Amino acid sequence: MHEPVDPPSEQRDLRSLRLVRLGSVVATGDPREPFQLHDVDGEVDWPVGEFVRHLVACDYSAASCRSYPLSLLRWLRFLSAVSVAWDRAERRDVRDFVLWMRGADNPQRQRRSGVLAGSVNGV
Repeated sequence: MHEPVDPPSEQRDLRSLRLVRLGSVVATGDPREPFQLHDVDGEVDWPVGEFVRHLVACDYSAASCRSYPLSLLRWLRFLSAVSVAWDRAERRDVRDFVLWMRGADNPQRQRRSGVLAGSVNGV
């Protein structure tokens, strides 16, 4: 069975999309909530804070506790760039976000010629 297809819609030019640096992820020094997501006004996004506390309680690494809010911040910045409120995001917005992410420069995806998998990264 095939996934449902979204109805035709105006295609976004994802190559020219530039995200605005809205909000931030801030280290707190508090082991119960090591990172917080702050909105553009510097206010704490408490649902994300609750989620981070859940990760800490489940013994997730500090890197994961930072990575999840950073990913959410990237998603919110993308939605802002395409003028979609977070509670109005649709399937096509997720699709476009994934396509945009795959098209973004990512040095980790590029292997230098002559570098073998498993070797020490000189960068």
